[in-house]
Amino acid sequence: MRAYDNQEYQFEELVEKLDLKRDYSRNPIFDTMFNFHNMEIPEVNLHDLKLTPYRPGSTAVKFDIKLMAREWEDRLRCTLDYSTKLFKAETMETFIENFMRIIDNIVRDPTVKISDIRLMSEVEKKEMIEDFTEDLRYEF
Repeated sequence: MRAYDNQEYQFEELVEKLDLKRDYSRNPIFDTMFNFHNMEIPEVNLHDLKLTPYRPGSTAVKFDIKLMAREWEDRLRCTLDYSTKLFKAETMETFIENFMRIIDNIVRDPTVKISDIRLMSEVEKKEMIEDFTEDLRYEF
């Protein structure tokens, strides 16, 4: 709730106060965004004028990762945008699988701490450790 107390604080002033080195091709404060839309904007009719919400198509990625979630017909629909210069598709597929695992755990038990949610099964963890240790073995 304290964020609302400071919502009038100017973004440029915040960046200036933080004294960050500016790279105008990147966001100066964060590279990852999560956006949750939980309210639908209704259509508005004014006499002979009909106003409908504008839903823009995909645009250039402004963040390294942007995950947008929206409630839609009793479902949660997500869109993931990411920099293909930084991430492989397989990495983002794993990211989404882990995100879904977290959401599933929270839906089943809303009191669960995120730190207590396992992202890998014991079998996956064992396979990963075996693969990693195989790569470290050297023959002399």
